[in-house]
Amino acid sequence: MEGGCPLGPPSSEVRWPALRDCLDLLEAEGCAQGIIDHSIVVAQLALAIASACGADVDMVFAGALLHDIGRSRDGCLGHVIASADIIRERGLPEELALIAERHLGAGVGAEEAEGLGLPARDLRPVSLEEKIVSHSDNLVYYDEILGLDAFCERMTEKGLAGQCEKARAIHAELSELCGFDIEQIFAVIDQGPQTTERRVVE
Repeated sequence: MEGGCPLGPPSSEVRWPALRDCLDLLEAEGCAQGIIDHSIVVAQLALAIASACGADVDMVFAGALLHDIGRSRDGCLGHVIASADIIRERGLPEELALIAERHLGAGVGAEEAEGLGLPARDLRPVSLEEKIVSHSDNLVYYDEILGLDAFCERMTEKGLAGQCEKARAIHAELSELCGFDIEQIFAVIDQGPQTTERRVVE
């Protein structure tokens, strides 16, 4: 992968956008710096999880960097649809559009999506890569990795305890694939937007 990020050899024949490509796209779409910083931290966490559980690391890294690109057009729940639209408009792989489209909370079904004012289709993460990005996003608050309990607390306060249960199920699934509780990864991540930005320069 380009951009100086040590991800190892590509895990498929698809040419996923590199770190610099993704950051350029976020800036070109007019994303606020806070969104970019958040996406970088989500990408760092998602990359670590993907590496540990055998997912496509290049797809996950690009998908995580671009998952919130639609916030440049829609600052509410509709940003997941806007993100997918932008990714498709840019001619990027459909897998990245689906990662963006299916990252809302721990996933919402078609009926729930319609009730939220979104298209009436299933927006739950399906592939391993979708689940990793969705869950990593849930574990990051702004640009800080806080973990599952903090996510559940936020959801419960909003009356969305069901999201907590879904997130716990995904957390258990990913932890089983990795062979350890993925929250152990937090301690070894050199987290922060500056870390990834340095890799672009280096």
